[in-house]
Amino acid sequence: MKSKIKLGNKGGFTLVEMLVCVVILVLLVIAMGTGISTAVRVYHESIFQSNSATLASMLNATIDDVLRYSEDIYVLQDGTTDFANGEKVIEVSSVPSGVTFLFTNKEYSGQHAYIFANSGDTGSPVQMMNILGGSPRDLLNTGAYPNLTVKDLIIRYDSGAGVFRVSYKIASTENAEYVLEVKSVVRILNR
Repeated sequence: MKSKIKLGNKGGFTLVEMLVCVVILVLLVIAMGTGISTAVRVYHESIFQSNSATLASMLNATIDDVLRYSEDIYVLQDGTTDFANGEKVIEVSSVPSGVTFLFTNKEYSGQHAYIFANSGDTGSPVQMMNILGGSPRDLLNTGAYPNLTVKDLIIRYDSGAGVFRVSYKIASTENAEYVLEVKSVVRILNR
């Protein structure tokens, strides 16, 4: 017995139904792309916040250790390039602009030194330098956070209160939008 197959009325998708399906798929892909890009941005921002908070904690502890036991502190005199401590004056020409004081610390430096933000590609983001020259001393491990940099380091000495006021910014070298501002106060113990 032969079976007859009807070829007349096939049930398929019309062109309008196919276009609607494609539009729905395109909208889903756009929604997923937006969600994924937002998730990636939030992930990178949280990694920056975590790493910069850790770097700030380490840097604050290191700067605290160096400045807390300062003995001789020479403050930049107004209108000159000289540093004074009471009646004694030190004339220094090699200190970079923005450095407002010199200090001694027997553990770290037998000579007068200053702390500065390293703007170069080598070394720690913050370094210490003796005024008589030599090579700068890294205050942190140089490879800890290569994608972070320290900017706008300002250390002020308040002789009346016997404290240093430290402020700086930690910025991402990969994304200029990521910046963490840090402020701390260091009290001198031997005053």
